[in-house]
Amino acid sequence: ADAYSYFCELAKDSSGKVEVRLFNLHPTYSFYKFDEVFIVAMYPTTANKKSVPAFQTRASSKFGEFVEKDLRQLETECRKTEIQELLALAKHHNSSSTK
Repeated sequence: ADAYSYFCELAKDSSGKVEVRLFNLHPTYSFYKFDEVFIVAMYPTTANKKSVPAFQTRASSKFGEFVEKDLRQLETECRKTEIQELLALAKHHNSSSTK
């Protein structure tokens, strides 16, 4: 629920600059693209809470090419969402977690 709320606020604050998409896959890393630079952070593979490494790479590097191909594939398998849907999802998940 926190992620839905965060990305909703980000989309509102950066209208036209941020695109939020939903998909039915379990991600193993998160990434942000700024022009030709990616910031990539891994997810832990265990339930232990711990800090994870983050990497900065150029889109033209081998690692950047991997992320770019993954992004293109994700774009074919996910859908864009609107702020209203994110708000509804956040509200639903917040009410579910309080039960």
